[in-house]
Amino acid sequence: MGDTSPEQDQVAAQFKEWILATGMADLEKLHFDDHDILRFCRARKFDLPKIQLMFTNFINWRQAEGVDDIIDTYQYPERADVQRVYPHGYHGIDKLGRPVYIERFGVLDVTRLFQATTEQRIIRHYIQEYEILMKLKFPACSAIKGERVV
Repeated sequence: MGDTSPEQDQVAAQFKEWILATGMADLEKLHFDDHDILRFCRARKFDLPKIQLMFTNFINWRQAEGVDDIIDTYQYPERADVQRVYPHGYHGIDKLGRPVYIERFGVLDVTRLFQATTEQRIIRHYIQEYEILMKLKFPACSAIKGERVV
């Protein structure tokens, strides 16, 4: 934020207005703020039609994958078995207040991992974990720090 030209600010404002006018997404429910709007704009070099297409694809993917309620609906009972052969997860925060994520690839046993779960279930697990990060962990870290943490 703050590292944009007036023209870029205008595109970001138009993009946000477009989202609100189309009703395509509830920004509050997505935990989207102006920083997230700006990420989409930067990803498509402030080209509004490309930004809109990217966002539309993003929302369509979320709907197709059931991401909006994945925190409450996806069950991952094999988590303990997966953790034994593929230790990974969040552990505290860094000096800037960000959650620290660790994956211990050195002890990963791929054969045993795929005996415990499937590739599709691992993908769903990561989608769920990212939603937890965006909707729960980042807001908690931001509250503790007193400013936005991403």
